[in-house]
Parts: sequence; C-alpha cells; structure tokens
Amino acid sequence: MALLLVLLSSLWLVHSLKFIELILKSRESFGTFFKLSLLALPDLITILLPITILIAIITVYVRLRADNELVVMSASGYSQWALARPALAVALVGTCLVYFINIFVLHSSFREMRDVEHRLRNTLPNIMVRQGVFNTFNHLTIYVQRKRGQHHLEGVMAYIQKPDEDPYTIIAKEGNFFIKDGKPTLLLRDGNRQTKDKGGLLSIIYFEETVLDLSEPVRETLERPKKPYELSFKELVYGTRKTGDAGDRQRLVAEALQRLLTPWYCLCFAAIALAVFFAGEFRRTGYGRPIIYIVGITLFVQGVCLGLINLGSKYWQALPLAFLLLGSVIFWSIFSLLKQSFGYMQTSKKGRKS
Repeated sequence: MALLLVLLSSLWLVHSLKFIELILKSRESFGTFFKLSLLALPDLITILLPITILIAIITVYVRLRADNELVVMSASGYSQWALARPALAVALVGTCLVYFINIFVLHSSFREMRDVEHRLRNTLPNIMVRQGVFNTFNHLTIYVQRKRGQHHLEGVMAYIQKPDEDPYTIIAKEGNFFIKDGKPTLLLRDGNRQTKDKGGLLSIIYFEETVLDLSEPVRETLERPKKPYELSFKELVYGTRKTGDAGDRQRLVAEALQRLLTPWYCLCFAAIALAVFFAGEFRRTGYGRPIIYIVGITLFVQGVCLGLINLGSKYWQALPLAFLLLGSVIFWSIFSLLKQSFGYMQTSKKGRKS
C-alpha cells in the first residue's frame, strides 16, 4: 500500500503539472487545479496498480527467500501453490478494483476533466489579445494600440457583427479585462459607439463605460463531442449498435474491450512473477536474473496487448488476440505453479516413505 501511494504521488505530481499553464492563463483558483488533479487519479490508479502489485510480490518473496523463511515454510509442508496463493489473492482483489474503476468511475472522471478544461479554454481570450493585431473572437474583432500587462489596454477599437443585428464599431480610450461569472469580459472607458443603419445613416453614442462579453455563446450552446474514453461501458455497447460509421464502431469496441482487458494485468503480472520465482532455486550470489526475466516477460505481454488494442481500432481481428495472449500467459503461469506444487508434493511423499 505504501509503495502504491509513493508511486501514485510521484506520477500524480508529474501529471498535474500540465494543468498549471491552463490554470494560470485562465486565472482560476487553486481549487480548480486541485479538482483537475483529483479527476486524474482513477486513470493513474489503473495504470500503477498492476505495476505496484508486481513490485510488491518481487520485493516480498525475494526477502522471504533471502531470510530462508520460504525454506522453513516448505520444510513445514507448504507447497509452492500454498506459498503463492496469498499473492494471487491480492492480485485478484486488485483486478476487481480496476474493474470497478474501469466500469463505473473512469469515464466520469475523464468526462468531468474535459468539461473543466473546455470551460477554461473558452475563458482565454484575455490572454490571447495582442497589441497591434486584429484579434478575432467569434462575432468580435478587436484592435489594441497598446497593452500594459495582461489586463490594461489603451487605444481600443472593436467591431461587433452579431447575427440578425446591425454591425457597430466601438472606439475607446482604454479598457480592462476581468472575469465575470466565469466569462472573460472587457470593460471599456471614455469612448463612443458608431452604428450605420440599412439606409446608411451613421449614429454615434458616447459613453463613459461599457462592457463587452468575449465568450463565445454559440460554441457553448453546442454539445461538446465526447471521446470514446468519456463514455460509460453501457454507452460504448449501445453506441456500437447505434452508429453507422464502421470507424466509430471499431473505436468504441476497442475502448470497451480495453476496459475489460486491462484489469487482468494485475493477475497476469502476479502469476508471471510467481511462476518464474518458483521455477528454480535462487542463487545466493543474487536475484538479478529471475527479476530480469519477470520484468522482461511482463513488459513484452503488456506491450503486445496494448499494440493489439490500438490495432483493433482499425482491424477487429486483432482484438481477440489480446485476450488470447493474456489468457494464455495467465493459464501457463498458474499451470506452472500447480505443476511445480504437484511435483513438490510427490517428492515430499517419497522422502517421508524412505
């Protein structure tokens, strides 16, 4: 558990750094940054839990072997299967936990994270306004003669053309940016508003202060398209029946199968480690070679499975191969443990008879 917390904290810190620039630009509070960081935790847990279980099994069993505790337990009548069973039980619990996160939690965290990011990115025009350039935001084109810092503007000209309305021009001596109700807003002072009607008659209205909303309501009213990883498992299954696009169907199927496949990494990695560990006696000179075998096999299995899942988004034939590979490795590892355990019991019985 401590190992998982250490790895999770380290990766969480690195993963959270990508939100800092977005938070600073949108001038949001620390609470928003903390919320985005928390929403990333479920995905990090599903990534780190199989690795943590693998490292924990290697550490515990190497220490038990080094202290000769396994030798004592074996001499007391415990078979390799009995010694490996607690680690397999922990791996099975980890598999169930990752299944729970993949099916019920992961899509909600991804969806909420993208919703927050989408909202923050729509509040960035105040940072993107550059002086001496015509800046366009939806129905608004704004020109700034001079920009002092990020908030104060001098010599502002804005041209606004909204649907079903006559276009008009605003010229102001100065202005300031601020965030109002989560929306970027421009407060202009000491200027005038010029409008031409359909007959070409120009009207000018002078003002001391006026406010321009720089958000883009047209984009906000449209539903943001959701990625496959934001959909629930039920939506993925239902979407494969609903969509008529073969490419979209393949991506949905690949995402659904990946959520069913990745939890088994916990059990697979644990079974590989135990099978290699009990395959032969560890030398007193070190434990490097078996550990290299364990790490190499697990990396190979995970890499091939991920490659097949990614390939499955285009070619569905690759998807069953990932399940076949993972199932074969788990079966081989557990069968190897049982075979070694059976052989040990036979040897032990012969030794007692003699």
